[in-house]
Amino acid sequence: MTKTEYPPVHASLSRKPSSLIIPVDSPDANELHDRQQEVANAWRRRNFSSLLRFVPGRVIHPHAKSVQNWNKFFIFLCLFTILLDSLFVFLLYANQVNKCIGVNRTLTKVFITLRSQTGIIYLLYMLHNFRLAYFAPKSQVLVAHPKRVALKYLSGHFLVDFFVVLPLFQVYMWLILDRLHLSFRAHGAAMVLAVAIFFQYMAMLYRVLHAYRFTSFIFQSWWSLCVTNLLGFVFCSHLIGTGWYFLALMRVKKCLRNACGAFWCYKYIYRGQGNDNQRFRYDPISWKRWENNNNASACFGAGYFNYGIYSQAVNLTTESSGPMRYVYSLFWGFQQISTLA
Repeated sequence: MTKTEYPPVHASLSRKPSSLIIPVDSPDANELHDRQQEVANAWRRRNFSSLLRFVPGRVIHPHAKSVQNWNKFFIFLCLFTILLDSLFVFLLYANQVNKCIGVNRTLTKVFITLRSQTGIIYLLYMLHNFRLAYFAPKSQVLVAHPKRVALKYLSGHFLVDFFVVLPLFQVYMWLILDRLHLSFRAHGAAMVLAVAIFFQYMAMLYRVLHAYRFTSFIFQSWWSLCVTNLLGFVFCSHLIGTGWYFLALMRVKKCLRNACGAFWCYKYIYRGQGNDNQRFRYDPISWKRWENNNNASACFGAGYFNYGIYSQAVNLTTESSGPMRYVYSLFWGFQQISTLA
C-alpha cells in the first residue's frame, strides 16, 4: 500500500505564528488603530447627530430646519385636534324610542385616547420651546443662553400653551357626557366646561397663527395652492355642518325639556347610554310616565315644535349610523358655502 502524498502547505501559512502578530508600538498598529477610531467616530456622528438636538440643555437656532419642520407639524397638529374635537359632536344622538340624548360610549373611549395622544405631542412642543433661541427685539442679537431662553418662554406663551394642553375636553367627554345620568348638576358643569373648551380653541388658533408667521410655507406650483384652497373649503364646510348638527340636537333637547316640564324627568333626557334602561327600574312609575309622554314623542315629528332651519336635521339626529350623520352635515355645509359664494 502506497503512502498518500498531500500537497504542500501554502507558504504564508507555513510561517511561524509570531510572524503574524503586529507589535503594539509599531507604526502599522498605530495607523490601524487611528483608522478604526475614525470609522467609529464617523458612524457615531452619522447615527446620533439627529438625536443631539433633543438633548436637554442644548439651545436650538430659530432658523434651523428642524424648527421649521416642528412649526409645520405643530400647525397640522392643532388643525387635526380641532377637527377631532368637532367630530365628537357626531357621537351624540337622539334616541326616539327612549326620548333622550345619548352618546356612543365605545367611540368616546377611542376619541379620548386620540385626544390624549395629541395632548402629549403638544406637551413635547412646549418642551421644545424651552430650548428655542430668540432674537432680542431691539438689538436683533441672537440670545442662546439656556436660562434666558427658558425665562423668555415662561414670560411669553407658556401660560397660553399650558391652558391649551389641559385635558378639559377629555374630562368633558369622560366625566360629564358619559355619566350625565348621575345628577342634573352635571348638565351645568358640562356647560361650564364647554365654555372653557371654546376659549381653549381660541388660544389654540392664536398659537397656530403665531407659528404660521415663523413658518416658510412656499407654494411652488399652482396645484399645491389649489389643494390648499380645497382643503380650506372642506374644513370650513365641516365646521358649518358640525355646528348645524349640534344646534339641531340642542333644539331636540329643548323640545324634550319643554315636554317634560319638571325636574323629575330630566334624568331620562340626559343619559350616557341611550339604550341603558336598567338603572331606571328602581322608579318604574316615573319611567312609565316618561315612556307614555306624548309630547316628548311629538318632538320627533312635524308641527309640534318650531325647529326652523334645523327641521331637516331632526330625523338626522335619530340616525343610528354616525358616518351618515357626518356626511349629511358635511354636504349641508357645502351647500351653505356654495350659496354664499
